[in-house]
Amino acid sequence: MNKTVEICPAKKLLEIFGQPHVLDIIHTLAGEVWGFNQLQQVTGVNSRTLTLRLQLLQTEHIIKKVVCPDDARCRYYQLTSKGKKIDRILKQLDSV
Repeated sequence: MNKTVEICPAKKLLEIFGQPHVLDIIHTLAGEVWGFNQLQQVTGVNSRTLTLRLQLLQTEHIIKKVVCPDDARCRYYQLTSKGKKIDRILKQLDSV
């Protein structure tokens, strides 16, 4: 008899959160919009790793890239509504 085993729905998120610097990026973006260079300075993440983590978080719809209204060449990052929910959950876990 073949049984299908359901994977815990939180497993994917935990795999994402388990990657280095992901939680730091989410925490940094909470409540603010940051440019790439600003994020790099604040988090201390090298540019290649930061690029990969930002791409991952965008793919998962946790953050989004926003074009600066004054200069179309500028890009900023901010949490999506999903990212804000995740941030609230993380803050609740911090108080445990």
